[in-house]
Amino acid sequence: MSEAIASKAERLAAYNANIAAAEKDPSLSPETGKPLSKMNAARFGAGFLVFGVLWMSGLGIVSAVLLPMHYKTIPGVNADALVGIVNAFTAVASLVANLMFGNFSDRSRSRYGRRARGSSSEPCSVASPCS
Repeated sequence: MSEAIASKAERLAAYNANIAAAEKDPSLSPETGKPLSKMNAARFGAGFLVFGVLWMSGLGIVSAVLLPMHYKTIPGVNADALVGIVNAFTAVASLVANLMFGNFSDRSRSRYGRRARGSSSEPCSVASPCS
């Protein structure tokens, strides 16, 4: 049992050392304490982009083609009205989610500080220039 506790203590010490190293040098990963190569960053970026495009194209096919066809098979239901109701509810859910996660983003802090000025929600202007 003491070996497992010592192993946990060693892992915790290594984790805390990685966090401390990442706070001193932001190019290091907090999980491993090693720098993330530009190649791996490009791979992650490409993977997220491809995944997002495929995910949204699948959802678009379902909502634009398959869902209306399914609603037409339900007897006594106006398929066009039901598609409109579903789209209205998803728009309201999107509105709430955007406000909620925008608030989380505004209140979150990272090692780089708050969200940078000039981001999509706060454009640069003469009154508030991006420096």
